[in-house]
Order: sequence, then C-alpha cells, then structure tokens
Amino acid sequence: MEALRAHQQEQDRTKEALGTDYEHGDLVCPRDDGSLWVPSAFTSAYRDLLRRRNLTGPDFHALRHSHASQLLKAGVDLKSVSARLGHAMSGFSLETYGHMLPGQDQEAAWRIESTLRAAIDKQRHPVS
Repeated sequence: MEALRAHQQEQDRTKEALGTDYEHGDLVCPRDDGSLWVPSAFTSAYRDLLRRRNLTGPDFHALRHSHASQLLKAGVDLKSVSARLGHAMSGFSLETYGHMLPGQDQEAAWRIESTLRAAIDKQRHPVS
C-alpha cells in the first residue's frame, strides 16, 4: 500500500505539471501522459526492464496467465476473473482457464449436500 500511495503522489505531480494535456483515465499504470499503454509497447517496456536489470523471466502474457490461474485457485469467481482480464465473455475465460478448476464439481456437491442436510435437520428438529 505504501508503494501504491507513493506512486499515486508521483502521478498527481505529473497530472499537475501536464495540466490539460494529461489524459484522466483513472488508471494505475498509465503512460506518462495518462493514456493507455499500447499492448506491444507495454511488452517492450517489460522486456527493457528485464534487460536493464539483467533479469530473465516469463514474457508478460505468461504473467497475465499466471495471475488468472492464481485468482481461480484462490476461489475467485470466473465472472470476476473474466472482468479483470478484460474478456468480453466469461465463456472465453472458461475455455482458456477451465483446466484450473478441477475439484469445483466436488465442491459444489459438498456445498449443496451441506445446505440440504441443514434444512432436513431443521425440519426434523425444529427450534421450539
């Protein structure tokens, strides 16, 4: 949170310096003028960062895939993950990341069993 606050303060200084030339898109990581990154430019900037730091690592798209996978493993619902990735339809996300959802059917069965069992127990043993 501290790093994000410092980043926001820097953005605020940039906004003030550029005035009306700054594009106010309410973005966390815009280009210097506040505009959206062109995806290929973002990828190039990421590669340049790795090269300058003498690092190796996955390409940027692999990081995005890893992020989506981790969200699903953590139990974040598919619609939220899909929206976060900017997919217009959750079906695309399901097709792409569905393999990350093993055990979901068992989880659904366990939850409905627990709910139904509680309802049956309530019927058998009403609170007086």
